[in-house]
Amino acid sequence: MTLEGTVARLEWTNPHAWLYLDVAGADGGSVRWALELSAPSALARRGLRPDVARPGTKLVVKGYRAKNGTPRARAWYVTLPDGRSLNLTVTDSAGQG
Repeated sequence: MTLEGTVARLEWTNPHAWLYLDVAGADGGSVRWALELSAPSALARRGLRPDVARPGTKLVVKGYRAKNGTPRARAWYVTLPDGRSLNLTVTDSAGQG
């Protein structure tokens, strides 16, 4: 699935960071999505840091929706406002996330 929305907040915590994204709903309102990310150290190595995902930042996120249908997902890719797309899940050559 692909979500396009505005960052509400980023929880830079271990073992996984969480991104909360406000996305336009089908009814014209806003839906807050909880997106599970990788560990903060892995995200930083890939270019996603708190300073590039501040509240109000518009992002496009691709991931897999929770099976229970709630607005939760595991994020795999993010496209930043400058057009850079970051793969959030590829392991490095040492095999570390």
